[in-house]
Amino acid sequence: MSRADATDADPQPTPDESANVPEDPLLQKPSRFPDAVDAAANKPSRGPDALDAAARRRLTEEEDVSDSGRCAYTGTLAAYVESKHAGTCQLRMVKCPLGCNDIVVFSELERHKSTCSHRLVTCANCAMKIKEQLLDSHLAKACPEKSVQCRYCKVQLKRKNMGKIKGRDSISYPGQIIFETDLTGHYNCCPKIPLTCEFHPFGCTAMLPRQRMAAHHAEKAQHHASLVAKETKRIKDDMSKTKREMKMGIENSSKRVKKNFRWNVDRDELSGDGNKSIDSKSFVVGGYDLFFRLTAEGQSVKVGLFVKNLSYEDIRITVKFEACAVVGDDCEEVSFEFDFDGELEGSNNEEIAAGNLSWYDEEDGDDITVKKDHLLGCHCMSDQHVVIQATIDLSLGGEEIV
Repeated sequence: MSRADATDADPQPTPDESANVPEDPLLQKPSRFPDAVDAAANKPSRGPDALDAAARRRLTEEEDVSDSGRCAYTGTLAAYVESKHAGTCQLRMVKCPLGCNDIVVFSELERHKSTCSHRLVTCANCAMKIKEQLLDSHLAKACPEKSVQCRYCKVQLKRKNMGKIKGRDSISYPGQIIFETDLTGHYNCCPKIPLTCEFHPFGCTAMLPRQRMAAHHAEKAQHHASLVAKETKRIKDDMSKTKREMKMGIENSSKRVKKNFRWNVDRDELSGDGNKSIDSKSFVVGGYDLFFRLTAEGQSVKVGLFVKNLSYEDIRITVKFEACAVVGDDCEEVSFEFDFDGELEGSNNEEIAAGNLSWYDEEDGDDITVKKDHLLGCHCMSDQHVVIQATIDLSLGGEEIV
């Protein structure tokens, strides 16, 4: 097919179509190769390699693609495509490999790299390799060989010899506690660096330049001695108090125990007809293996405390049960409290005490016993459980041997 036939058979690309032609250095004249434009229009980002087989057949070896205005390459379009010249063209656009994200012409890449802010340069002081854009910060804050001035006595030293304060590079701040042991390098001998008086832990608040600290110690020797004596007495008093508290704690732990419990009684287990007997999990208080029991006979409900293990020791137990129940249209706090003072003996699972939960009716002036439906009707604490709070205060009896 001749160039004239190709022109008659295929319409010239519109301006919009020409805009979709890949920006290849040699394909800047789409009107010269309408067939190639038609083939590549749908895939502009893939370049000449995207030309389909039909388009390749329409490109003859006689079609010259020389373009002296953009690139020195000359030859046929078919040879251009086959040689993949676009990947080696000196005028192609590339991304800087140093990390600055600039897009430059390939032929200008080396010149760009020689001035790129991400290029590695050598610090003139310490010979460290560093990005050019970070060099100023390195010199100002980190270079160990750079000459810097002591902020206190103004002497010039290399940064590596200046030293540190409490592990920091340079500075102190007003009110900072600085002892001799906190300093390294020049700061460890600087005559003007402010130091905290060695008696600061005892109460001295003085902070003076090193060159004045010896005179301060001489002038305030008596004051420092009184501060030490006062602090020593306070420490002794605290130690005596701690010993007394520890002794009282040991004695109390062996004689009296007070604990709070939350007992979740399953609503489904409590509801329904017939008599119910529901036990809590067992727990240990003061060496006794205890558990709670709720019994329901019809609408009558009782709560109690039971002991599993036998003991013949005199004990005193105060137990208080509290719950919430629906009374009329409102919820009322209901409770049962009892004291046991005596010797536990008998069979296992012995009942220490049990009774009915009740509330006080202020209008009638009487205690009203709670019913099972009253407990089940309240959902203040939980929808799944009837929640009973219990407090146990247990004291062991017996004679004390002194």
